[in-house]
Amino acid sequence: GTFQSELQKLIYACRLTRACVDNACSMAVKQSITITEYGYAVIDLEKLDAQNVDDLSLSQYLACVLQFVSQRHRPIRGRSARLFMDYIRNTPCKGALTVAGCYLCAFPKSKGTKVLVCSSVDSMESFSVEMSYKCSYEEQPSPVPEIDQIAREARVHSNDFLQCSSIPFVNYSSSTDVLNRAKDHNIIGDFVLEKLLYLQTEEHQNFFATKHKNEEQYLEKTNFPDVKVLFLWPGETCHFMSKFLITWNALEVVSNGICSQDSKNLLCQHCAVNQDGSLAVRHMFDTDWLFLAEVSKIRSMEENQNVSKVSINKLEDDGLMKHSRYLQLSAMKALEVLKSIPASARRTLPVLTNSQGDVLSIPSIGFQCCPSLSIKALFHPRVPLGGGYTSYL
Repeated sequence: GTFQSELQKLIYACRLTRACVDNACSMAVKQSITITEYGYAVIDLEKLDAQNVDDLSLSQYLACVLQFVSQRHRPIRGRSARLFMDYIRNTPCKGALTVAGCYLCAFPKSKGTKVLVCSSVDSMESFSVEMSYKCSYEEQPSPVPEIDQIAREARVHSNDFLQCSSIPFVNYSSSTDVLNRAKDHNIIGDFVLEKLLYLQTEEHQNFFATKHKNEEQYLEKTNFPDVKVLFLWPGETCHFMSKFLITWNALEVVSNGICSQDSKNLLCQHCAVNQDGSLAVRHMFDTDWLFLAEVSKIRSMEENQNVSKVSINKLEDDGLMKHSRYLQLSAMKALEVLKSIPASARRTLPVLTNSQGDVLSIPSIGFQCCPSLSIKALFHPRVPLGGGYTSYL
């Protein structure tokens, strides 16, 4: 009787605290985070004012950001969370930090008042294929207005309720501190406190015993498979790094004087795709934007063939000249877009290449070697900002 009653009061107080933390996190996200179409986030430290945010709300906020950028379903905890909190609170931001698959640094020209958060290179090298997959995609209709209205009203009522309530555990992060605080507020008595502390100790011991056993099994059985490559064919869609929906549209014959198309696969003969008609998908390397810079400065058709390697045969005809000009203009436009993206964030962009490593398309910034190569990239993260799971495929 008494145990169950006090336990229910403790659960209610914890739920109230969780609602308060979620509400504070949601408000901070709306006020201080900017998400770009290129897959990275920018935190405005002045709007966040991390020094005046309690540990629980700040850790929830930071876990939300890292979970979104890394597209991993597990939120960060422990030492990783503490590292990130210390980094954010030490303003102006200096240096760089890699944590939970994300790379953090001061946003260019912000004087340390803003933080750039993007996927780390190590994470992309390790998980780019594991987190990428083929899929079918259709644009989903927007939610009906009634659902949006219900959600807005729920948020308003939640805010009013939290403002009028006493939140007991906001400034306490450890479970032991929470239980002692509950005892001080007469939410639970001595007997319930003693019983819960005993159960906590027992569970802690069981957890570490299981953890060590799993670590031993992991060391014995771990295999390191060869790195796989994701290939895409015309008419297919893939979800790259669980962030970018890449669609290769199968086009009809394009009569523009630029394409010299093969009637079998409708691809331009100047576009050196693989023999099976596929292209490999990978993340961007530093050499890719150097390649674009070189192509944009080309003055002759022969230079174009030597630098870009997109044409197999050296053909002196009008079609190849037009193709060369198209390639140069495409590279120039892509470079203009690329200049607005910080260098560390560029590396997360998808690039499509042939088996020789030649860059044929960088769809996020509009580069393609030929108009017949219609490949589009849409930033469409699988894990939404704030956690949860988006099912649109």
